[in-house]
Amino acid sequence: MKYLVLSSRREDNPYGDTDETYIFPKTYLARFASLDGGEPILAIVYEPRRGGGQQQYVSWGLLNSPPTARPDGQWEVRYDGKLIPLPVPSSLTSVEGTAFELRLQAVPRQRWGTVLQGQSVRSVTAAEAVAILCASGLIGVAELPAASIPLTPIRAEELVRRSVRDRGFRGQVLSAYAFQCALTGFRSSAGEARALLEAAHVRPVAAAGSDNVRNGLSLTAGVHRLYDEGLITFGYVSSVVEMTTSIRLQALSFEGQLGKLRFESGTRLILPNDARAWPDPEALAWHGAHVFRR
Repeated sequence: MKYLVLSSRREDNPYGDTDETYIFPKTYLARFASLDGGEPILAIVYEPRRGGGQQQYVSWGLLNSPPTARPDGQWEVRYDGKLIPLPVPSSLTSVEGTAFELRLQAVPRQRWGTVLQGQSVRSVTAAEAVAILCASGLIGVAELPAASIPLTPIRAEELVRRSVRDRGFRGQVLSAYAFQCALTGFRSSAGEARALLEAAHVRPVAAAGSDNVRNGLSLTAGVHRLYDEGLITFGYVSSVVEMTTSIRLQALSFEGQLGKLRFESGTRLILPNDARAWPDPEALAWHGAHVFRR
């Protein structure tokens, strides 16, 4: 995997970048060369000050297809899906004031703007990408090696790939379910969803499950635990998906100050508006056969 920082203005955008495409002059074409050979690129979008930008890394996306020429003489590359906002936009520097991009560490901070002029598309190493994504909350601090252990290129790429896979799956699933728990109906804003909702794999990756949105369910943390423990399962009944509860669940109490949360067989899931994101029947059947505790 290669890593690029793409500068894109929120406003006053001369090229017309969107959440789906990035447009650039031929000058930068060589930076995307790995796509011709099938090697993907992780793109981190940075908003410069000019045009009302936040001067922060704000989103990320995967590039898998080579750029294409546009009638206006520019070039266009499409993200795999859409750009995904970073959990916490971060500036060019760490809390300690050290620049994430090595090219900036060698020059005085007041000259950073000059150094980045004409560098709207710039390559970064896996370690630099990890530093940016860690500061932005995409990679947890706990996932990093101890300070006394150097971050090798292989380990850095492993961290990025795992985080991109996990967060990409999560973002697609929660968005498909409109940031709502499929069972309880609890709804949150996109900003709150990171803490309040989880994307559950129907069939775990470790058991040959995929990261396709159809292998995911948007659930609150408590429901997710019950599902992973096999105390509830879901399956299609005609054109709806219904819950089946384990007899073991009857011994558990879910009463609190706001009343009782009831888990009853036959409760219907709230499915995405887009039927293409509905859970895969075979994956649901696998969970019922291999995880569910009757």
